[in-house]
Amino acid sequence: MVNKCLLFALLFTLIVGRISCESVVKGRVTAYGWCDNDPPYRGDTSSGHQATSGDGTFSNPSTCATDQSRIPAGTKIYISHVQKYCIVRDICGACKRDPRRLVDLWIGPNPMKRENCSFLRYCEERVDNLYVDVYLDAADGHTVNRNPLFDGTRCNF
Repeated sequence: MVNKCLLFALLFTLIVGRISCESVVKGRVTAYGWCDNDPPYRGDTSSGHQATSGDGTFSNPSTCATDQSRIPAGTKIYISHVQKYCIVRDICGACKRDPRRLVDLWIGPNPMKRENCSFLRYCEERVDNLYVDVYLDAADGHTVNRNPLFDGTRCNF
C-alpha cells in the first residue's frame, strides 16, 4: 500500500512544480550596494541580471550574493533580521574566503548619486556582521518589511 503522504507530495509536486524544503541556519549577513559593487557602480550581477532591491516579498525578492558552491544561484532566501526575501543572482567573493559569511544582500539603489555613498555605507554597516536566522529554500508566508532597506539617504529597518 502506498503511503498517503508520499502520494500527496508527489501529486502536489506535479501540480505546483516543487516542494520547498526550507531549512534554517545561523549565518553572517552583509550588505552591498551601488557604490561598492564589483564592477563599481554598474549593478550588474554574475548571472547577467541587473541587481534589484525588489520589495523583498516572496514574489518580488531582492538580489543577493553567496558562495554558490554552498548556496546555488536561484535559491530563494529569507533573512529574518531585515524581514526580506532575496534570490541568489550574484557571487560573493568574500563569502568564499570566510565560511561564516553566508549572504551578501543587495540594498541598492541603482543608480544613485555618488555623494550619497556615505549614507549607503552606513546602512550596509547596520546589516553587516549580524549572525541571524537565514532561511534557505524559503517558503512563502514570512513577515515582510516592504519598505526599501535604503531609500537613497536613510536605512528603513
